[in-house]
Amino acid sequence: SMPEPSPYLACHYLNIAANGDEDGIACHLYSDELLKLIERLHDGYIEIPGFDVIPAVLFWKRKSRDIGYSAGNEHLKQCEFAAKSHCGNCKKEAQGDEKFKQCSKCKAQWYCSKECQVEAWKAGHKKDCKSAGILNFEDYLDAE
Repeated sequence: SMPEPSPYLACHYLNIAANGDEDGIACHLYSDELLKLIERLHDGYIEIPGFDVIPAVLFWKRKSRDIGYSAGNEHLKQCEFAAKSHCGNCKKEAQGDEKFKQCSKCKAQWYCSKECQVEAWKAGHKKDCKSAGILNFEDYLDAE
């Protein structure tokens, strides 16, 4: 039987491809694999402060879009909609037309209040935010 594919190797090789991407497909696929890897490592949880993959996923999906891969736009919109529908700290759901404050650095987390933003920053968003744009997969994994 075939050995189970390694999510680490998938991320490693897709990251290499994404860094030389000319059509946006590799960036899109790398963001999907990052999401799968973190889900697998944390039993399906992806929004763990200090290990939250959403800022990196949105970074690579937006990079894919900016390079010109329009087929991934719908998935990018879904990811952004899911992220902005609740507070990244207390998980409060946005009501009606309520708009939460977006992190000005990574633009991948939304908060219901300044207090929640500060609390999340201290709890681990600082690391997630800073590591989101790290281009090398191994450096991303080792980010402090």
